[in-house]
Order: sequence, then C-alpha cells, then structure tokens
Amino acid sequence: MIKKQWKYAAIILGIIFDYLFWEKNPGISFSIFVMTFISASFILLKIDKTPLSSKNIFLFFPILFFSVMSFIRRDPFTNFLNYLLTIFSLSVFMISFQNGQWGSFGLVDYIAHLFHLAFNTLKFPFFRVSLDQPDTSSNKERLRTKTWAILRGALIAIPILYIFIILFSSADLVFEQKTNQLLNLMNLQNLPELFFRCVLILIMANLFSGVMLHASVESAKVNPSHKPIFVKFLGFTEACIVLGSVLTLFLFFIGVQFQYFFFPKQNIAFSGFSYAEYARRGFAELVIIAFLSLLLILSLNLLTNRKTISQNKLFKFLNVGLVFSVLIILGSSFQRLLLYESAFGFTQSRTYAHVFMIWLGLLLASVVVLEYVNKGWAITNAAIIVLIGFSATLNMINVDAFIAHQNIQRAKNGKALDVSYLSSLTNDAVPTLVNEISASDISEEMRDGIGAAITCFQVKENRNELNTNSWQSFHSSDWKAERMLVQVSNHIQGYQIQEEDWFTSIISPAGVKYTCQNYFMFD
Repeated sequence: MIKKQWKYAAIILGIIFDYLFWEKNPGISFSIFVMTFISASFILLKIDKTPLSSKNIFLFFPILFFSVMSFIRRDPFTNFLNYLLTIFSLSVFMISFQNGQWGSFGLVDYIAHLFHLAFNTLKFPFFRVSLDQPDTSSNKERLRTKTWAILRGALIAIPILYIFIILFSSADLVFEQKTNQLLNLMNLQNLPELFFRCVLILIMANLFSGVMLHASVESAKVNPSHKPIFVKFLGFTEACIVLGSVLTLFLFFIGVQFQYFFFPKQNIAFSGFSYAEYARRGFAELVIIAFLSLLLILSLNLLTNRKTISQNKLFKFLNVGLVFSVLIILGSSFQRLLLYESAFGFTQSRTYAHVFMIWLGLLLASVVVLEYVNKGWAITNAAIIVLIGFSATLNMINVDAFIAHQNIQRAKNGKALDVSYLSSLTNDAVPTLVNEISASDISEEMRDGIGAAITCFQVKENRNELNTNSWQSFHSSDWKAERMLVQVSNHIQGYQIQEEDWFTSIISPAGVKYTCQNYFMFD
C-alpha cells in the first residue's frame, strides 16, 4: 500500500517535473530533477526505516557524474549516453536499495529486475491508495462533510481574494503582470494543455510511487540467480570447429596484412593502392568484425556443452587465441583510423570509433579473464563498466573541443582546414576556436578560416538556436560559449553574413566565402 506521505511527495515531484521540463530545452533541469528524485526517495525511505545498503553508495558516483555532465557537454551522442547511464544507474539503485546485490547480477538478473520495476509502475500504485482504505458508511459521511466544507470555504474566499487582487494589482505593476499571466493560463483555450500537463504530473507521480514501493518492499527480496539465458544445446565438437575455423581465418588475415600493419606507408604502394585508398577503407569493417567476434565468443560460451576438464581447457584455449587475434585486428583498425584522420581530418564519428576501440579491447580481455576463472555471469557487469568508461572518456576529452584542436593542429602542419565542418560542431568547440584565433603560431589564412567558423557560431547565438532564457535550460557549454564570443568580437568585425535559401555564408575580410553548417555531420 502506498503511504499518504509518499502520495503527497509524488504529486510534488510531478509538479517539479512539469515546472522543469514543460516547453523548455533540457539543461541543468535534468540534473536538478535527478538529485531531487533521489533525495526525496532517500528521505522518505529513511523515515519509513527502510535500510540503505552501503554497497549502493557506489552508484551515487555514476548518477552524480553523468547527470552533471549532461549540462556541461553539448555533444549529442555524449549527452545521450549521459541520460541513459543516469537513468540506468538510478534504476539499479532503487532495485537493490536494501541489499545492494547489483554487483552480482548477471544479464538475466538485470533484465528481470528492470522489467519488474517497470511492471510495478504499470500497476498504477499511486491510484490504489483509496482502494486499500476500508469502505464504510462513516468514512463516506466524513468525506461528504469535508467536501461541502471545502466548497463553502472556497465560495467565501473567492470574493475576498478578488478584492485583494485588485488592490495589489493597483499597487504594483509587476504583481499585475503576473496576475494577468496567471489568468491567461486559466483561459479556456489553454484547457487542453492544462489537461495534458495534469496527466503528465499524474504519470510522474505514479512512476515515483511505483519506484518507492519497489524499493521499500521488493528490493529486500532481490537475489542474483545466475540462471543461463538459453539451454546449452550445441555440441563441443561443433563449437570447436566454429572457433577453430574463425581463428584460422583471422590468423590468415593478420599474416596477409602484417607488413602493412607495421610499415604501412612504405609497403602500401607496392600493392598497387594509394595511401589515401588504404587510409579510407577498412577501419569500420574491422571494428564490426571485432564486435561480432565478441558476440560469437559470448554465444558459444552460453550454448556449448563442455563435460570434461580437457574440453574446458581446449575451449578456453581457442577463446584466448581468438581474442588475441581480435585485439591485433583492433590494433590494425586503430592504426587505419589514425591514417584516415591524418589524411582527412577528425570528425565526431571517428573520435567515437577511436575511444570505442580502446574500450572494446578491454572488454574482450575481460571476457577471457572472467571465462578463465569461471565467472561468466560477471560479463554483463564488465560490459556495463566498459560502457561507463567509454561514456566517461567522451565526457572528459570533450569530443567537439578535441576535434577542433586536432583539425587546427593538422592545418598548422600544412593540411587543409575544413571550416564548414568546424561550424557544424556544438558550442563545446567555441573555447578552443577562440583560443586558437589569437594564437601566434597560426597563419593569416588559418586565422581567416577560424574567424569565419566563430562568426557562424555568433550567427547561431543571435538566432538563439541553442539557448533559451529560462533558467531550467541553463547549459554550461552555452554560457561559456556566449561569454567567449563576446571576448573575441573584435576579431570578427570584418566578416559579412549572407543569408542564402538553405544556408548561411560568411565572407571574410580576405574575400573568401565560407559556408556555415547548421547540422551535425557524421562520417
């Protein structure tokens, strides 16, 4: 049964959600709501004497880190991971609130408990409060009496309030303005919006009620099962043939490209391919191969029957050989990507791929170690740790600032600077561009291009594309970019802005025409 204080807190939380997010761009509001949600849960469960497991304290770190980074970084993919991992960590925190057994969860445990949590919110616990109360005639009579008392009080209060509102409005123009805004909000034309917002508040109240009920009752019953997802039906011989043949193919591939892996620039030309052709192809395919190899290893481990010690040893040996081969292939892919970036520059997707390859390699290594020590159930936690590490790395390196810095460094070494792509980055890149335009080691041609990119960001700022005036939408990246654009305004005074049909062009003082990209480009 949902307690009354939980019900009141759920309504308040729903109103806070509406106030923070309705018709507002996400910013600091997400972090505030997450902290409010977890603080309210902790306080109410503490009052209810529901014990918090000390192991769950570790989950505060990803919840706090990723929720805060959501209003510090503007890169869309990084922010998607920030939101995802915040919600996931918060869900696991509530699932294992009392016993903290999340560290021993396997894949089946995560799936089962997350579905159980979702099911508890779908049972509409918030609306079941009245159903748990005894339905007697005396209760009905008290309710009827109380309802009429409320109506009489409201009828008496309305004319009194009306008189005071008129007097206050005459005394203060700001109060009059706010009162008019409130009356406009209550206009009949806004009734559909008001209805929808009330429904949204009730949905959030029900969600909070379900989570609280789960943490209070179900989290004490959570125990890792380590049940296999599938029944092992694949024979040992068949699995060894699959692993052995794939390993042979991988070793053959490594042998063919051995000379290109260690000496690419010297040996590529002898094979009839240009350096650009070699750099442009391969790295994406090799990353996909590495990922599919990981799925193959996990699938065979789940489905293969191994009855004897010798079979286990041989199976582990083939797994180790395959993982070692995949790590070499990942190294080759990493090098190809370096060549690609050296030849054609850095982009968001290439940076993601770089970081992903490193963490994928760590995951592959951890899979072998866990299988070797017979703790295959922990592979799910290893994958979650790798996802957290991958996301944290993207946050720490600041993807768009990193791309801007690397591409400018390439330009300093004589490569072309893609000004159009620089203008497509988020506000995370603005501080780097502002710092570089006044650097002493760049050519006038580069300074001209960087100034054009900064002018594109100024155009976006003037259009208010990424910002709103509400404090709920405050974003650290936008705030920092706005101030740095003011500081560098003297460097972009000579740039002319031309509005085309589908895009904006910038004419630099040197007479060069640049195009602003108002979307995110992926390659």
